[in-house]
Amino acid sequence: MKKEKNRYYLSVYIMSFAFILILTIISHINGEYLISGNLEMNGIFAEEFEIFLYKDKTFVTGKYIIDIVSIFIFPFLFLFMFWLIDVVLKLLKGKKKRQAEIEQMKYDEFIKNISREMNASDAFNVEDYRHFRENAKFQETLKRFYSIYQEGENANISYSLLERKFNKGSKEREAVTFLIPYVKKLREEKLANETPNEKEEKDE
Repeated sequence: MKKEKNRYYLSVYIMSFAFILILTIISHINGEYLISGNLEMNGIFAEEFEIFLYKDKTFVTGKYIIDIVSIFIFPFLFLFMFWLIDVVLKLLKGKKKRQAEIEQMKYDEFIKNISREMNASDAFNVEDYRHFRENAKFQETLKRFYSIYQEGENANISYSLLERKFNKGSKEREAVTFLIPYVKKLREEKLANETPNEKEEKDE
C-alpha cells in the first residue's frame, strides 16, 4: 500500500513537472516568461529584486533562473496539494468509519436487550429464533424498531405499521406484538436520560 502511494505521488510529480516544463518552453518560444514575467515585488527588497531580474534592463539571466527553478519547485506545490487532499479525505473517511462502528455497537446492544427480553418471557423456542434470524422481513423490522428507539415514530415508521407487516397468528406477528411495549419502554428511558444539549441538537 505504501509503495503504491509512493508511486502515485511520484506520478503526480512527474506529470506536474512535464506540464510546467511544456508551458515554460512554449512561453520562452513566444518570447515570454512563464513565472518571472508575472512577478512583482514591493518593499525593502524591491530594488535588489529588479536588479536580479533585469540588471541594467539588458541582462535577463535572472528571469531564466527563476523559470528554471520554478520547473522543479511548482510540482512540489501540486504534490503538496494532492497530499493535503488525501490527508483530509483520510480523516473524513476515518471519522465516518468510527461513527459507523459506534452506530453498529449501539444497534448490537439494542438487539442484545431485545433478545434478553424475549428469552426471559419463555414465549419463543430455539426453532423460533432460528426462523427469526433467517426471515429478512423480520430482521428489517428489528432495524425499524431501532430507528423508532433512536428517533421516534413518524409517518413512515410506527409500531402499528410494523405489526401489520406480518399475518395474524404467525410467530413473527407474535414477536413484534411482544416487543412493542418493550421498545416503547426503552424509548421512554432514552428520552428521560437525554441531556439538554442532546435535546437542543434534535430540535435544530
